[in-house]
Parts: sequence; C-alpha cells; structure tokens
Amino acid sequence: MLVFVLLASVHALSLRGLHDKLLHLEEPASNSTKPKAVNWDSFVGDYCDAYCQMKGVDAGRCTVCSQRMNFSVSEGKVSCDVECQGIQTDEVTESVVDCGERLDKCMFESVEQAECRLECGVQHASAGCSKQCAEFKVAARADGHRIKTFYGRNWVETTTEANVTKEVNGTNVTVVEDVTNRSVVGVEPLPTVGPGGIEKTEAAEFRFHVNESAWRKHAVGYCDTYYCSESGVDSWHCVECVNRLNNSLEHSMMTCRVGCDMHHTDEAKANELVAKDVRCDQMCMTTEFETATCRLECELHPEGPSCVNACQEHKIKQRADGKTSGPTSDVTPFFFKEPVVNATNATAPKEEAKAEKAK
Repeated sequence: MLVFVLLASVHALSLRGLHDKLLHLEEPASNSTKPKAVNWDSFVGDYCDAYCQMKGVDAGRCTVCSQRMNFSVSEGKVSCDVECQGIQTDEVTESVVDCGERLDKCMFESVEQAECRLECGVQHASAGCSKQCAEFKVAARADGHRIKTFYGRNWVETTTEANVTKEVNGTNVTVVEDVTNRSVVGVEPLPTVGPGGIEKTEAAEFRFHVNESAWRKHAVGYCDTYYCSESGVDSWHCVECVNRLNNSLEHSMMTCRVGCDMHHTDEAKANELVAKDVRCDQMCMTTEFETATCRLECELHPEGPSCVNACQEHKIKQRADGKTSGPTSDVTPFFFKEPVVNATNATAPKEEAKAEKAK
C-alpha cells in the first residue's frame, strides 16, 4: 500500500513538472508578440531629429527641442515611477505589478503633451491644434508609430534637368527634360554653450566708453561731491549711491554698444559709424549716466511723476549753456542750487586770492 502511494506521488510530481516546462517553453512565444520597450535614453534625440524636419520649424525652435524634451522625459520618469509604486503599495493581493511593462504607456501620456506643445508652437499652427494633436498622437501610437509629428515632414520639390530616353517612331531617343524630385528638408539647431562652458567672443569695442575707470571715478565723484553732501542722506544711502550708479554704468555700456550695433545692422552699415547717431558716440553714455543720477535725485527730493523728465531737461539745458559732457562732466544735480553771481561777489574770490598771495 505504501509503495502504491509513493508511486502515485512521483507520477503526480512528474506530470506537474512536465506541465511547468511546457508553460515555460510557451512564454517566449507569447512575449515575442509584445512591442519592444522604448529606449527613453535615446528617445529625445530621435524625436528632435524628426521635429527639426517638420513643416514650420525654424532653427530657434529646433534648438530648444532637446532642452525642453529632456526636462519632460526626466519629469515623466519620476512621475511614472511614483505612480507605479503607489499601485504596488495599494495592491492587496499577492500579485506583483511590473513597473517596467507600465512605463511606456505612462511615459507617452506625459511626453506626448510636451510634443504637442512644441509642434503647436510653430507659426502656422491652427487654433485647435492642442486637442487635435493629442488625438493624433494616440491614433499614431495605436498604428505603431511612436514618433510622428502632427504637421508631417517638410517635403520640398526640386526640379532638375536629366536625360530621359523615349521611343520616337520606333527609335530610342535621349532627350533632356525637367525631373521633379521630392526630399525632406529640415533645419539645423543653433550652436549652444553647455553648462559651465565659456563661449569665445570678440573683445568689446571701447568707442562708447573710452575709459571705463573714468566713468566709475565720475560716479564716485558725483556721490561724494553732491549726493552724500546733501542734507538727509545717511551713510546707507551714500553707499547705495555708488552701488546703483556702478550697476547703471555697466548696463549703459552694454546698451550703448548693442544699440549702435543694431542700428548698423538695420541700416546695412555694419562697418561705418552713422553720423548724428547718439547711440554711437560719447553722448550715449552721458545721457544714460544723467538718467541714472536723476532717478537718485528724484527719490531724494520727489517732485511728482514728471520729476525724472524735468531733471533730464535741466541737465540737457546745462550742457547747452556750456557745461561739459562725458566722464569729466561738470553738470550739477537737479536739487543743487547754483550760486548767484553778480558784479559784487564775482570779484570777491579774486580779491581774496590776491590778499592770500600777498601774505
């Protein structure tokens, strides 16, 4: 009896083992029908190559594709990982949820939104592009197209001359005809500087600020001679005067240069100075400096919303009356009261100087 039980157990085990082996052999066949998993490490490069060949994409949008899609893919990986872990935690059965199998579907739901934002950002995009693009992406993925742009490739027809053989009156004759060819023409991304990289540029021209240190010295002189000597100015505002003027000078030096360069570009005169262009001479810096000082002066002595304009006109009038410009300008602040000069007190300094010299 015991021997019979043992033989029955062995037979059952062998059948179970055979059944498991058969199932194991069938698994590869079932997995072979599954689509291949997406390589998300190379997905951005593959997508941006297709995007830069889409109709309506210019070099600027092609350049930002990789940056924006890299962010979207990174965010999608984190979001999908968290979502799957939440499902694993909530699972009450003993079954195991495979996050790898869920990744692609979850990622496409996130990444396709970013794709549509890029593709619907081109100039000729229609008003309902966002909704239509989302539906288009789902349908294309169902057909097996994981990368397919909404507006399609930028096909361009080119006509060239080619030798064509034709039969004329039973004789083969070679003639030259126009042949139309269609090809995809994309755009190339603009050169960019990576994190930590330094782009080599040409040295800045100093025709707008012949001596930068002279302008900074002029800022210190203004604050020391006028602003910090005014009643009501404490030490903190005195220090801020120099800091703010230095920032204004740095900005002004760039503004004057770029303004002049842009003028040359617009006028197609890149290699010559334009006469009477205030952006291309020393007066640009003078005007910018006076504007910066007027802001400081109107904060100290506010005289209504038109204070800055009145201050600027006041300083322009001083220069028109003979005062100098540039980093050695002797233009006085808006609140500064010029001493009244008449026949009596005009000779007083001379008499005092003579008396001092006689001693």
